[in-house]
Amino acid sequence: MRARWLRSAMAVISAVTLGAAPAAAATARAASKTVYFAFDDGPGEWTPELLAAADAYHAQVTLFFVGRSAEKQPEIVARAAAAGHVIGVHTYSHRWLTGMTAAQVRRELVNGRAALQPYASNCWRPPGWATSPAIEQIGRSLGMRQVLRTVGRTSRRPVFIPAGWTDVDKIVSTVQRTVFDGAVVTLHAERSGNRAQVLAFERLLPVLRARGYRFAPVPGCSRPGFRG
Repeated sequence: MRARWLRSAMAVISAVTLGAAPAAAATARAASKTVYFAFDDGPGEWTPELLAAADAYHAQVTLFFVGRSAEKQPEIVARAAAAGHVIGVHTYSHRWLTGMTAAQVRRELVNGRAALQPYASNCWRPPGWATSPAIEQIGRSLGMRQVLRTVGRTSRRPVFIPAGWTDVDKIVSTVQRTVFDGAVVTLHAERSGNRAQVLAFERLLPVLRARGYRFAPVPGCSRPGFRG
């Protein structure tokens, strides 16, 4: 009788284990999907709200800050870095680089990075994404990595929300429709007067989490050591 009971118990355990394996594998596969949220043009009026939303969902993002704006709000830069977000350089003055001389481009990058110290990572973005191989090379000579589109080898289009978009529903539906594993999703949630994109970010976090995405800073962008 005891032997029969043990065989029955083992059969039940095996069935539960085998049934759980596919579910566990599916969960592991889902958890491997990643979205890299990146925000341009900050710090600004809505940066504190953005940081609060990210914290609520344990999301970490990459924030491309303008040096001149950061000098006016150093406490926000420090808060973002202390929360584990990556601080990227978005030049010093947010002027387009394609009309500048090489010396002017270099000055924009050097001064922009200096304004974000000690929190600046090695990553940067040109305003308006207006760049060229020569401009990228100037950044590379300074040890800075230009970040625009996607992570890894992919030909898929970037998920880019223009700064002028103010329709929350449109922003949310666009990201939901076009997002993919490894996408760098760019928002301009910090521009003064445009809270719509930070509201869209708040709505997207639970939706994408339910679809199995996690939220991380852009890979390859270093977090320099600092005291929080």
